Amino acid sequence: MSGKRIIWLVVALLLIVWGGNTLRLSAQGPGEVEAYSGGLHVLEGAQDADFGICVDSPVLIRRVEMFQYIKRGNVVVEDFSETHEPEQTVTELGVERVLRNPLFPDQVKSRTFCGRVEIGDSGMLLSDRLTEILGYGSYVNFEKQPAKQMVTGLRDGEAVFGLRPIDDETYATAEGDYWEVGDLRVTWYAVDPGDLAETYTAIGVTEQGVIGDEDHPVWLFDRAVSKDTVAGEYSTGNRWTGIALIAVGAVTAAICLIPVFTKKRGK
Repeated sequence: MSGKRIIWLVVALLLIVWGGNTLRLSAQGPGEVEAYSGGLHVLEGAQDADFGICVDSPVLIRRVEMFQYIKRGNVVVEDFSETHEPEQTVTELGVERVLRNPLFPDQVKSRTFCGRVEIGDSGMLLSDRLTEILGYGSYVNFEKQPAKQMVTGLRDGEAVFGLRPIDDETYATAEGDYWEVGDLRVTWYAVDPGDLAETYTAIGVTEQGVIGDEDHPVWLFDRAVSKDTVAGEYSTGNRWTGIALIAVGAVTAAICLIPVFTKKRGK
């Protein structure tokens, strides 16, 4: 059996195992989850303590970009990006040259900060895992994603980690007249509380007054949804996904093994 065929056979077996685990999740269901519905009340706004920025929003998003070598089409340019590009290769006068970008510093990276958010009048707080969903670019369970607005009023802030405010909404390494590879630019965004839906439903495991732990499935909807409906969809979705994975794995394995058995019969 060729090396390529062995690789595909291993992939097929992994798909079958993955499918089996998914079917097991379907049979188990989402676990002892609870559901709470109501408006979201921001008891304590999110804050980026490193830079001393506080907002009356459930989430505060720190966006860190680095001025670096970026490939656009067939051309390498210098520009800001939130994603680190390790290196780029350029050819000048027939000579190939590698352009390397520095790493983002550990203390200054893109992050999402969460405030203390209560759902309804239950006294139940959303976990950070659930609250962060409000700051996603899009979310499948929302009919209308809350808008994010740039945080302003930073002009008088103090320098932090070698960065200083260069205008009312930006911290940066340099003054901005001339950027060098490795320079950082930091901006912040927050969700307008007035843009939140009237009713949300949080579903997850509860512990010590917080809903939505790290070890079990969680859901957040911008409308009223029953726990039983979500649990049923969870089990059904996992069941069909598991069946599909096993079927693809079985077909792939058969394609890999048929030539082997055919060759043995020919002998």
